Amino acid sequence: MELLYTVDIESNEPIMLINKHIGYDDELGMGINGSSFQSELLYLDTLGKKRIQVWINSCGGVVTDGYSIYNAILKSNTPVDTYCVGIAASIAGVIFQAGRKRIMSDYGILMYHNASGGSDKGLQPINESIIKMIATRSGIDESEIANIMNAETFVDANTAVQMGFADGIESSKNANTKYAPKQDVFAFHKQCNQILNSIDKLNKEDMLKIKNKLSLAENASEDDALKAIEVIENKAKDFEAKNKVSEDKIVELQCEIDDKVKQLDALKSELDAEKEAKNKAELAEKTEKAKNMVFDYVKVGKIENKEEIITKWVNKAVENFDDTKELLDSIQLNKKAPEFENKDTVVPYNMAAIMSKINNKQN
Repeated sequence: MELLYTVDIESNEPIMLINKHIGYDDELGMGINGSSFQSELLYLDTLGKKRIQVWINSCGGVVTDGYSIYNAILKSNTPVDTYCVGIAASIAGVIFQAGRKRIMSDYGILMYHNASGGSDKGLQPINESIIKMIATRSGIDESEIANIMNAETFVDANTAVQMGFADGIESSKNANTKYAPKQDVFAFHKQCNQILNSIDKLNKEDMLKIKNKLSLAENASEDDALKAIEVIENKAKDFEAKNKVSEDKIVELQCEIDDKVKQLDALKSELDAEKEAKNKAELAEKTEKAKNMVFDYVKVGKIENKEEIITKWVNKAVENFDDTKELLDSIQLNKKAPEFENKDTVVPYNMAAIMSKINNKQN
């Protein structure tokens, strides 16, 4: 198969490049062919690679071509990580979201906007589709994605991680830096190379300084000095290799930490919801129990049948059922309880009317 987008097919972690516009453009011609990229990625997927990296620096382009690339990344059995190494705009920014891990260079930019190039009626379902693609992978609410697209929003690396558009940031500070500022071994390595280049011009005094710097005996030969320099050079190379591995590992661990944080937040939300539901159920049960008790005391005449009074006793019983019951039990009953058919229509006992009837009979 002819490979158009893959760098170093022999690598255990091949890189695929999306480094120009996506699909066909009338002025620019064919850029990244979505179907070809899809076929190539799925071919890599059959080779048993450790992972595939997709590096993106693209202004976007044709949505249908983007669909093919996005889908291939999702369907690959081999882990596919996406890297924004410049700008990932429009459909290129959507493709970035498909990665297992979504890593941005610290100078990287994402840009999202609505689809264009057709009637409003035809573009609406496409925009809705793109919104779902982004929201599903980022965890951001669809309505918020719609607002972001409507506003044609540019997102830097730090903001992208905070919002959920990216999983990690790759620092460019020490990238492609042969001699790091505080790594004396690299600085000395450079000095050694300068020495080698001018070895013939050295006088005995200079050579003695070099031997002292290399911790060699005064009678050491030039070959001894060269061997010592070679040892330092090899150590420097080993250090550089380990340092690179360490940076990659840090990014990987940061992504894992971010995943765990997301899982923890989801679990916390779930527990909070369960707790809230449990509290509501317990409150409903307490309220029902309190109402039943209060209406029992209304029946026997210890509580006046007025809504505001009943509500106060119910609330008090909800707060502390036992103390409220004890307080109501201590109230002395000095009148006959009114008779009523249900607890919602209690008729208060009218002592004045009874006394009036008694007086009339006596007269």
